[in-house]
Amino acid sequence: GVGQDEGVRRLVVPLLAVTVALVLADSAVVTLALPDILSHLGATVGQVAWVLIAFNLVLGLAAVPAAAALHRVHSQSFTAVGIALFAGTSAWCAVADSIEILIVARCLQALGGAIAVVGCLELLVAEQGERRGVATWVTAGVIGTATGPAVGGLLTQAISWEAICVVQVPFAALAVPAALSAKAAIEFPPEERHRPAIR
Repeated sequence: GVGQDEGVRRLVVPLLAVTVALVLADSAVVTLALPDILSHLGATVGQVAWVLIAFNLVLGLAAVPAAAALHRVHSQSFTAVGIALFAGTSAWCAVADSIEILIVARCLQALGGAIAVVGCLELLVAEQGERRGVATWVTAGVIGTATGPAVGGLLTQAISWEAICVVQVPFAALAVPAALSAKAAIEFPPEERHRPAIR
């Protein structure tokens, strides 16, 4: 109904910001969990390192093509697909029964994350205006990057390394309808752009 739609609309900005924080937290969130992953999956130190490296490599490489693709498609749907892929592969990471599967899942998680992060930037700008939207996006990213390792370490100690992946799923799942109900991305002239040059 209308009330439900209004409720989703009010949550658009917070949920998009949380998504950015989650993706960038994931760049280092498993750092303190690596010893547990090593012993649980019977992996080598080199293999476990790739759980971290693969995510950051794919996230960095996919960001530019994702930003380019965003401007050729429906921005809300494209962002929602990225968030859904991130959520689904986060769950897959939690149930991975081998180091190889975990690394593949982390690569796909990063691909979804790259789409989500660049899409959230555009949608936050559409929702809040150029300056506020970029400020929200940057703040969320800084918070996620700064707190990721500590939160990951606490979850690993309190529950298990899999909890790091599981806890992200409901937040990302809620962000899918938020992205779909966001305002369409709008183009600003170059002199009014204050966002990072992703493309």
